[in-house]
Amino acid sequence: MLKCGKTVLCEKTMGLNLKHCRELLDIARENKIFLMEAIWTRCFPVYEILRKELDSGEVGDIVQVYATAGCSNAEVERMKSKDLGGESISDLDCYPLQFASFVFDARCPKDTAALGYINENGVDLSMGCVITFETGQTAILSTHTRSDFPNDAVIIGTKGSSSILVPYTINNA
Repeated sequence: MLKCGKTVLCEKTMGLNLKHCRELLDIARENKIFLMEAIWTRCFPVYEILRKELDSGEVGDIVQVYATAGCSNAEVERMKSKDLGGESISDLDCYPLQFASFVFDARCPKDTAALGYINENGVDLSMGCVITFETGQTAILSTHTRSDFPNDAVIIGTKGSSSILVPYTINNA
């Protein structure tokens, strides 16, 4: 589509790895065509409400974000194949990760540490991640394909906290 001059709004994930994403970005740049990864949850009204709440200073300075995304889909055929992007990181982590990115205004992290469970096919079924920023803020994210998580997010600030339940993410949206 990009080579044909068509704008592309690409369902997550844009590519199975960094190489795939760079190839798509290069084609889009060469052809001067708009390409964007579609994180549909960003269009939910809760994000507009949340931005106003955060900008108002109601929770104070944000110090930590917790966000989860999990659903029992490990037995879905696509989720058993690494070649089809069937991993908790590819399929689910985009939701808590983009949430943390939204809350922290897309700032680059200082450090990231992650652990997970990888099955015999090389597919990650779960992931836990801690992201730290230069200012000492942290994001703690987790995903799982073998359990239905609450799919919630909590923002903790110096004056209070804010909890977001589904539909910040996937289930019941």
